[in-house]
Amino acid sequence: YDRDGDRGRGGYDDRDQGRGGMPDRKPLPEKPELYGCYKARVSNVMDFGCFCELIGFRTKAEGLVHVSSITSQRVTSAKTLVSRGKEVWVKVMSVGTSKMALSMKDVDQATGED
Repeated sequence: YDRDGDRGRGGYDDRDQGRGGMPDRKPLPEKPELYGCYKARVSNVMDFGCFCELIGFRTKAEGLVHVSSITSQRVTSAKTLVSRGKEVWVKVMSVGTSKMALSMKDVDQATGED
C-alpha cells in the first residue's frame, strides 16, 4: 500500500470500469445456440468420435462430434484425425437436456464460417 492509495495497480481502479477505465466486456453467454458455430477444445477422443468443450460460455458446454461428423471422408477411428487438447471449430447440430451433438465437417476449420 502506498501513499497515493492505488495499492500497486499503476493508478487503475477496478471501480472505474465504464468511466474511463478499462472498457466494459460483454457478459459470457449462458449456453450455445442451435446451429451456431463456436470454438472448442477436444477433451477426449474415442474410436467413435471426440468430446469437445465449447470455449467462452459461463457454464460448461460439452458435446460429442461423431466420427462421421468430423470429415466428409470415410474414417474408421476419430483418433486418426484429432487429438486431445486440439482447438477446433464446431457447429451445434442438436441440444438435449444434458447432451449436445456437434459437427466439425459443417464448419470451415480455418475461418470458423458455416
